[in-house]
Amino acid sequence: MILRLNVKFLYNECPSNHHKDVVKKVDTSKFALLKTKYLNCGAPFVHTKQESKPALLDDPAEVVLSDFTINPPYTTTESVALQNALQQMKILKVRSLFVVDKDDRVLGHVSARDIQGTKPSMIADQLGIKPSEVTVKMLMLSCKEMPTIQFNELSNARVGHIARLFHALGVNYIFVIEHDDAGQECIRGIFSISRLSNQLGENMMGDLSSHTVAEMNQQL
Repeated sequence: MILRLNVKFLYNECPSNHHKDVVKKVDTSKFALLKTKYLNCGAPFVHTKQESKPALLDDPAEVVLSDFTINPPYTTTESVALQNALQQMKILKVRSLFVVDKDDRVLGHVSARDIQGTKPSMIADQLGIKPSEVTVKMLMLSCKEMPTIQFNELSNARVGHIARLFHALGVNYIFVIEHDDAGQECIRGIFSISRLSNQLGENMMGDLSSHTVAEMNQQL
């Protein structure tokens, strides 16, 4: 049986000779002809980038915040293999991904650092599977393990407060939340210890030196 779709192209609504009669000729002679050229093969897309300028401890905290109202976050799903998630990060040039469900609700967070560490092998050994079979769900940081801070708490906060908070919590990411008009909790942005290190020009990934902590305490 042959199914026929009852769909018409718009220009088939009238015969071609009648179509010529109803189409108005638009006079554009007063507009100068713009210069054009053919596209260079391999040209990349232009993406909005939030600038990461050098920062000082007494600068406003927002200068080291990745604000999702400026740059939306990248996401993955629980069932994705870790190596595929890592490849996605490399392509997107990011160090972590949010894990979401089919309705785009946040379930967790996974980082390149964890994927490239010893955790995947440990998980594979525990579950009796191959390392290549470890999925994002098995490794990700769940919502209950994601430390958050309210966006309105940052109004008077400084970079030093964020650095000190990383030291106190012993984490690599701090998530910034706010509430929408309906009172729903939403993720507004993220503080990353790697970005903080880059902007401060100091390695914050390990334990902070006693000198650095003392300096922060003095300035705060």
